[in-house]
This record gives sequence, structure tokens and C-alpha cells, in this order.
Amino acid sequence: MLGRLIGLTFLLPLPYFILRRQLSRTTLLPLIGIATLIGGQGALGWYMVKSGLDSKSVEELGGVPRVSQYRLASHLGMAFCVFALCLRMGLGVKRDWQIVKMGKGLSGIGSVGESLRVLEGRTAGRVRAVVTGMSGLVFLTAFSGKVSLHPFLGGQSKTNLLPFTPSLLFRVLNLFNSS
Repeated sequence: MLGRLIGLTFLLPLPYFILRRQLSRTTLLPLIGIATLIGGQGALGWYMVKSGLDSKSVEELGGVPRVSQYRLASHLGMAFCVFALCLRMGLGVKRDWQIVKMGKGLSGIGSVGESLRVLEGRTAGRVRAVVTGMSGLVFLTAFSGKVSLHPFLGGQSKTNLLPFTPSLLFRVLNLFNSS
């Protein structure tokens, strides 16, 4: 239910602002992209849950419904993408609002026009590219690394997948502490 509420909260005001022509093209396209991702995430979530509630698979697993860890990880990945795009767009709108509100340039730059030229220049473009690349690496790490191990192991017995059991690990650690 929370996912539907979030989706509706984002999607319902969008047609109003489009019809009133309150959104510029540079704002509208990312909003439509985010709305599409939210819809895709909802569809993937529905598919994920529906496949886990299949009566045949529930009977095979002893009456316990399970979802595919890959679908769960894909759902999490889409959530990361939606969050990152919303954060990037929100920070951009905040920056633009501060420029207009102050009526002067950013960080000692003389005028608003000069600030906009700096923000659209090569150096800012390079910084933006590096930040986007780093964000992609953080996403990749969270999605495939130990931070996101839980979704890939969702519905599995995690101790059977480890190369050692926690009790064995404690025995090894006690060997080092006793000497």
C-alpha cells in the first residue's frame, strides 16, 4: 500500500502542472522518466510478489511463500535509481531557486548570468560527469557487493551459502584470543 501511495503522490499532480504549462522541457522530461521508473518498479514489485505466491511453488517449499532473490534485487535497484534521480533533480531545483532568490551570483561570482555560464561550462560539466560516474560506482557496489547481499539471499538459508558457519568463525577467533 505504501508503494501505491508514493506512486500516486508523485503521479497525480503531474498532469495538472503539464496542463498549466508550469514545467519547462528540462524539468518535464526527467519527471516523466522518474514517473516511468516508479511505474516500472510497481509492476516489478507486483510480478515479484505474485510469482512468490504461486500455489505450486508455495506447496513445494512447505507452505512458505518465497520470492526470487533476483527479482527482489531488481526491485531494490530500481528504488535506488528512483531515489538518485529524485535527489539529483531536487538538488538542482534548490540550486536554481537559491540563484533566483539571492539575485546575485554563486560563491562570489558577480551576476546570475555569469553563474549560469559557469554552471554550464566545461569545468562544471567535468565535475558533473565525475560525480555521475562515482554515483554509478556506488550504485554498482551497493547492488552487487556485500552491502546488497541480503536481496540476493532473500528467501534462502543464509548459513548454508556461507563458506563457513558463524560458530566456526567464533572458534577461529577464540584461537587467536587465547594465545
